[in-house]
Amino acid sequence: MDEIITVVEFIQKPWLKIITYLPYPNNHILYTLFAKLSVSIFGEKEWSIRLPAMLLGALTPPISYLILRKKFSELVAFISGIFISVNFWSVWLSQDARGYSAYILFAFLSSYFLLEYLEKREKRLAFYYLLSAVAGAWFYLYTLFIIFSQLCWAVAILAKKQIKPKMLLPIIIAGILGISLYLPSILSLWDYSLNQKAMARMHPVNLLLLKETLIILTGCRREPLIILFLVLALLGFYPLCQKFPGFLFIYLLSALLIVLFTKLTELFIYPRFLAFLIPVFSLAIAQSLEYPALLLKPKRKFFQNLLYSLLALSLSLLLIPDLARYYLLGKQDFKSVSLYLTQHQTNQEIICYGIICEELSYYFKGELISVNEKEKLSPEFIRGKFIISRPIDWTEDNRKIASQYCRTEKIWRSAGYKENILLLFYCP
Repeated sequence: MDEIITVVEFIQKPWLKIITYLPYPNNHILYTLFAKLSVSIFGEKEWSIRLPAMLLGALTPPISYLILRKKFSELVAFISGIFISVNFWSVWLSQDARGYSAYILFAFLSSYFLLEYLEKREKRLAFYYLLSAVAGAWFYLYTLFIIFSQLCWAVAILAKKQIKPKMLLPIIIAGILGISLYLPSILSLWDYSLNQKAMARMHPVNLLLLKETLIILTGCRREPLIILFLVLALLGFYPLCQKFPGFLFIYLLSALLIVLFTKLTELFIYPRFLAFLIPVFSLAIAQSLEYPALLLKPKRKFFQNLLYSLLALSLSLLLIPDLARYYLLGKQDFKSVSLYLTQHQTNQEIICYGIICEELSYYFKGELISVNEKEKLSPEFIRGKFIISRPIDWTEDNRKIASQYCRTEKIWRSAGYKENILLLFYCP
């Protein structure tokens, strides 16, 4: 649904409008510009709209490996990249016409370049940091929390007199440039935030958010596996804190700030807002797998590596069923719904119930009777019609009427959130 909003509301707009039109946060500005460029070259196709996300997502595991091998062992860096590659949410976001794969990549790159700059004090590293931090902010607004966390780490280093005050300048410039692109739309974003109480009630900071976030970070849905991966990650945080403390600090503080901001402002939050944590979570798991291998005698390096590789391979294979499930079910299948309706409607009228009507119209070119989810349905009104909806949109009264007078014609399930499920009733 959000991908279709990206296309209809933003990509199809003029170039200048994309930069200045931000009625709600769905416009990931730099992503929209790259997607519009892709569409201008290749035409408006699903793959061309998703192409920038795919390229950036595909770059993340190898870049992660090339960078982390400088700080950790070759095997840890490699296996960390493997965990990113087979995480189904990592793949999802790398095939999603939004800025999330860029969010993950540039959070990683900017944090690494900043830490290298603070350590080595080379101007080229400051430039690489500035470039990656600003790109991340322009791809996705919440990167600003990461930039602020990077500033906090630099100030902590400054307090120990390990760097000079002028070394904070690239971070400050990155923050200013990151904010600059959103200034023309600041009032519309403010108005949007004031009218999102219903969304905030549906997606608050609670235990469900924690569980869904762990699904994203682990790449699996089964609770025993989630617990296993979480325990391994927590074990890996200790050596990670010893070897690369700034990296862990920036990531964890950024996540905390996003959650606190959401709580204090009473805005809604999706687990994908914390998807930038995937690389550090994967690294922590890869790091923890060294513990069993180290039980062998140091001289037996070959057997240490062999044991480590077997453990990593076994864990990676545990993620394959959820990855396969993603390819089997997909995201939210408006295309299949519209094809089914076109083939089977046989002159019956179609009610589109809830908030999906505009998005469904991207594929379905027939007539739809749009009904707000708050409107009360009557038996006379629905008789002889199809009703297409999301289960989450139904009020209790309308659900009772539908269950009494209609039959479930078809369900299109999703590998993602339950709200992505599409449901078709037929009311004879």
